[in-house]
Amino acid sequence: MQFAKDSFYVTLRERLAEVNPARTTVVDGVLRPAVVVGENESSDIAALDGTFRLSWGECANVGGGSKLMKMSCTIDYMTPGTVGTGGDRGRLLGTMDGELMAISRPLRAVKSDYAKVPPVSMGTQMFWTDLEFAAPKDKAGRMSRTASTTVYFVSEVKE
Repeated sequence: MQFAKDSFYVTLRERLAEVNPARTTVVDGVLRPAVVVGENESSDIAALDGTFRLSWGECANVGGGSKLMKMSCTIDYMTPGTVGTGGDRGRLLGTMDGELMAISRPLRAVKSDYAKVPPVSMGTQMFWTDLEFAAPKDKAGRMSRTASTTVYFVSEVKE
């Protein structure tokens, strides 16, 4: 399961660096593409404006006896806008919507072991569903949205 999580995260991070190299964030003093995974960070990432925050949900087998697994993933992001009045928050949220759609495609990636340097392919592809976008929310001067997907992968557990 960890290989699938890492591969999805790295895929989105690398694609964002290509789609919009200026969309970056600083976490623990390190500048990087603005895609983070909450369970992997030591600092509070909940308030990172302009950053895509991945959270993993349930993991389950698909079908009886299959090695195919599925895992839910939510992606949260928000922006206060760039002007003092916040008048461009919706426009900037729309820009982030477009970036997220772009980096989620194609809906597949090679599953790799990123604990090794250089990373090693696991020899399988993983894929995910189209993103489902929740309605935007306006709270505390920020526009936010949650998108969700289901990631499918072959279990790496040996029988």
